[in-house]
Amino acid sequence: MTISDQTQLHFALGRAYDDVGELEASFRHYAVGGAKRKKEMPFKEQSNVRMFNVMKTVVNHDSMAQIEQGGCTSDLPVFILGMPRSGTSLIEQVLSSHPDIFGAGELKYMTSALENIDILGRRLKFGEVEAAFPHEQNASYKDRGEWYVAKLKEASLGEYKRVVDKMPGNFNFAGLIGKVLPNAKIIHSRRHPVETCLSCYRIHFAEGHQWSYNLSELGRYYKRYWELMSHWREQFPGLLHEIRYEDNVANLEPQARSLIDFLGLDWYDECLKFYETDRPVKTASAAQVRQPIYNTSTNRWRKYEHLLGPLLEEIGDIVNLYEAQLQDS
Repeated sequence: MTISDQTQLHFALGRAYDDVGELEASFRHYAVGGAKRKKEMPFKEQSNVRMFNVMKTVVNHDSMAQIEQGGCTSDLPVFILGMPRSGTSLIEQVLSSHPDIFGAGELKYMTSALENIDILGRRLKFGEVEAAFPHEQNASYKDRGEWYVAKLKEASLGEYKRVVDKMPGNFNFAGLIGKVLPNAKIIHSRRHPVETCLSCYRIHFAEGHQWSYNLSELGRYYKRYWELMSHWREQFPGLLHEIRYEDNVANLEPQARSLIDFLGLDWYDECLKFYETDRPVKTASAAQVRQPIYNTSTNRWRKYEHLLGPLLEEIGDIVNLYEAQLQDS
């Protein structure tokens, strides 16, 4: 049996034990499956730390203000970003139920568009990605934005006023997106930190997310995500339209209406019947978005709390902050 087959087996056993309430056995299998997955796809944590630090250091209000060139002014792009398993698929499904919006799924084009971008003489590299423009071309911000918009038009199947890219990892680039595509709409999907991390940990992702297979590494990654989103809020007020998964579950209609209003479109009642929208969903949330809103995925982490020590050690303070925000709303 190959390592890949062993990994799939352990995650399947983890889910099976999970389903019957044998949580200790379940987490033993998740841990073994995760360790085997890391052998296949090692997580280069120090490289990841450097990337987060570079974004916070280089992309800020002052640096963007010093860049005189403008971006692509198209209002076609809509970004739904945040952590995986934070409710991004639900938001996309709601939006895609609107006749003027096309949900294109998780696209990898933004990383390609931004690869080797020049920020005041510093060229950014994001790792093993296929660049849309060669390094020596030093493409303008406008060219990069127009290339991305052209890709969106290729991905959509018809004429739409908005096209949604729900690649969660685009949260890394929010400040740059605001410069390259100044009329794009950026939606940040938020969910309870432990619920988000727990959901990630229990999934054998088809690709990427190497940080999700060890509870400590997962916690540290989440902390970097949290700090970067705080940076974007501080440096670019008003850039993000933020929406919480818990609010969607508690009362979807006002959240859905605020989203459609944010996109500058007329309201359609079909957005509340998102589970009837016939469109392909290729993420781990495919089954959930085919159903009406359900609340079984909120506050379920407590039954796993005794197994989440390494995770809680890393993000305990963030959990307290998020829960305080929920109580205040």
